[in-house]
Amino acid sequence: MLAKDRIEEQVAQLLKEASLGAEFPLPVEKVVEHLEFACHFYMPDKDVEDIASAVNHVQKKIYVNQQNSPFQQRLSIARAIGCIVLHGANQDYISYLHSSNDPKEQAVIYFAENLLMPETIFKQVWLATKQDVIQLEQFFGVTQFSISGRAIDLGLR
Repeated sequence: MLAKDRIEEQVAQLLKEASLGAEFPLPVEKVVEHLEFACHFYMPDKDVEDIASAVNHVQKKIYVNQQNSPFQQRLSIARAIGCIVLHGANQDYISYLHSSNDPKEQAVIYFAENLLMPETIFKQVWLATKQDVIQLEQFFGVTQFSISGRAIDLGLR
């Protein structure tokens, strides 16, 4: 996995280039547009129902499972953005609903967490809401599971 501080730098650079950063929940669609990609929401069949999203560099599309909740879709898009930024233009990507321990996958997840829930802002909102996971979920536009994971990662739980 790439060093965490390097991933954080890449997130900050992307947000700066896309002229974003202080709007929450982060408008991931604007990041996708900045990268010159488009999102395509699909209805999965039995063969691909466990796929959350996929990146196709040739078509410049991020495919997103429309059966997932809007919060899960945002996280899936953020992970796809992480793949595009971290792993380059020649590597297509499939994100499954259940992540693996693969170092590349872990880097993409860390990228997505930092994109959607920057550490400083997360800590401020965590304290301001008195750790109310539902308020945090609404503020950041991600699942409660993601909120809990980020809090653990940051040593808040």
